[in-house]
Amino acid sequence: MAGAAGEKSDFRLDGASSLSVPEEARRASLIPDVNSTCYQKYVKLSKVGFVPHNPYSASKKVNQDRPFTIPNFRGHSDQALFGVFDGHGSVGHKVSQFIIETLAGICEQNLEGQETEKEIVTALAKSFVDVNNALKEQGKASGKDMIDSRYSGTTAVMCYINGRTVYTANAGDSRATLGKLGEDEKWTAYDLSEDQKPELASEAARIVKHGGRVHACRDYDGQAVGPMRVWLGKQDVPGLAMTRSFGDTIAASVGVIPDPDVTVTQLDDEGQVIIIASDGVWEFITSQEAVDLVAGCKTPADAVKKLTDESTRRWQDEEEVIDDITAVLIYL
Repeated sequence: MAGAAGEKSDFRLDGASSLSVPEEARRASLIPDVNSTCYQKYVKLSKVGFVPHNPYSASKKVNQDRPFTIPNFRGHSDQALFGVFDGHGSVGHKVSQFIIETLAGICEQNLEGQETEKEIVTALAKSFVDVNNALKEQGKASGKDMIDSRYSGTTAVMCYINGRTVYTANAGDSRATLGKLGEDEKWTAYDLSEDQKPELASEAARIVKHGGRVHACRDYDGQAVGPMRVWLGKQDVPGLAMTRSFGDTIAASVGVIPDPDVTVTQLDDEGQVIIIASDGVWEFITSQEAVDLVAGCKTPADAVKKLTDESTRRWQDEEEVIDDITAVLIYL
């Protein structure tokens, strides 16, 4: 296990002692795993965003992103579960936290006895729906256990590595991409998921079919501003910029669903890295740029810090706000 902030550890990554690892990355859990047979090591880092004119200081802003890392999943050294969950809405952090606390257990139950590719894909898709149903039940709870997800939710992108096969389940606009080193010594990005946004014709069609509307916000002159969003048929709510998510029960009434698309990818023996990140990374960085940034670093610690720092810089250049930024890198 990685040491806490300020705690000395004796683990090593690419020959570098933990004391040479950037402090920010150390706090975010830089973890090698000699027991796993499906990856070499992984690193995760999550950074809170910034909202100007916030009544609270930046240090008090809640980070609604949650990374998700489970090595030796189901007790097998050749299996692992990784993911990123990007909460939104007033209690989006509670939604994303609930998901990371419940999803792995439900996946484990649904994967029991499932061996074929088709069975595994079905089990993962069912797990997303089952967790969303469990989240709905939390809306009926009382006291601090209650999670009102009418206008709050989370995206989800999850990679289940089983031997040399990776199953990627995605609901929303977080993303997983695979970087591969070619014979020409150049790295190439291959997306493992597709961002599910209202701009996609098939996604927009489902929203409209369920009585919703898809259009961008409009200024006082009626001109479109910003990305396409999901609205109720006769009310200008909720304005979601994604078409699939956990929670968001109001948006669910017009076709926003938790059901993931699940892709299946066979892994090579060497020269590969998976990047799983929230849209705080992908808003201004392409998949290829992310792979190039990561591949150019000497250690996983340097890589995750460089990727998240560059994401922050681009938000600063483009917007007044900075989204929460989260990345998980898995070296295969």
